[in-house]
Amino acid sequence: MKKLTFFLLLISAGIAHADWTPVAASFHDPKLYIDPDAIKIKLPGRLQVYHIADYAQTQIKNGDEFRSEMFGFEYDCDKSVFREMGHTWYKGGMASDLVVYFSKGDWTWTTPEVGSKEDVLLKASCK
Repeated sequence: MKKLTFFLLLISAGIAHADWTPVAASFHDPKLYIDPDAIKIKLPGRLQVYHIADYAQTQIKNGDEFRSEMFGFEYDCDKSVFREMGHTWYKGGMASDLVVYFSKGDWTWTTPEVGSKEDVLLKASCK
């Protein structure tokens, strides 16, 4: 039931908040976006944030084609770590069209690899 609830939350977050703001990155694909209106402050220095990764070319996940991902991360800005709350892969760009794959987050705190999309998003979220 938790999985279904979070899945519906991710879908409703994408529908309810259409003002995705581009995030500057040193790479061009995927293009990264943040929803600044949906940022939730859980504790001082701890944020929950939704993002979209939008790809120029079709990608493959478990045999299914997708063009974008929407995911929720929780950040501990003071420690520069993140953990995934949930992740949805979409057939279309900008989290549109059919959902092709869904996973709930692993909830383990992780230090992002320098220069990775997770690193870029952490820095953009915690600024």
